[in-house]
Amino acid sequence: MIDQLTLQTIGILLTGLTVSIAAIYYTLTLRYTRRNQELTLKAQQQSLETRQISSWMELIKHTTTPEWIKRWQIVYYTYNLDDFDTYLQKYSAATGHFDESTDIFVIGEAYNTIGNLVRTQNMPLDIFSRSHFQMVIMTWKKIETICFGLRERFPGFHLLWCDFEYLYNRVLDYLKQHPELQPPNIESSPDST
Repeated sequence: MIDQLTLQTIGILLTGLTVSIAAIYYTLTLRYTRRNQELTLKAQQQSLETRQISSWMELIKHTTTPEWIKRWQIVYYTYNLDDFDTYLQKYSAATGHFDESTDIFVIGEAYNTIGNLVRTQNMPLDIFSRSHFQMVIMTWKKIETICFGLRERFPGFHLLWCDFEYLYNRVLDYLKQHPELQPPNIESSPDST
């Protein structure tokens, strides 16, 4: 017969074997779980990047629609915005010029939104700069007098288009780093030749 010591030894060996198998199973399960988490994280990151690019493209697409281009051209070519007092009299909502004021503010807010995305590093500058740098510079130069006038005279506007101004400055810096993109005279309008 099998003596007591042999049974205890076999019991200890079986217990050790069971614990070893459980440890191996646990280790393999952890590796599998970690691998799945890494794959899931990678998929989520790719999904986030895809959504970000899609959002950027929608925003950029918005600034190239016929309605947007028409609104921009009206502001750029027909509005005299060189003087803040003229703006108040001819284009301000405060004096009943709602359409004109809306045109100016829609354009300013769109570029301000893009500037905010660039400033908070949610949109790389080069995505926008390479395709829209001229529009940013020309638009800021056109409405900066209005922006500074509103900031100065109306306390509620102290941060008006600050991210648009940031975008403008960053675009200028970007063009210094990429002189191949700089046209001969960025200040002139396309129709002035």
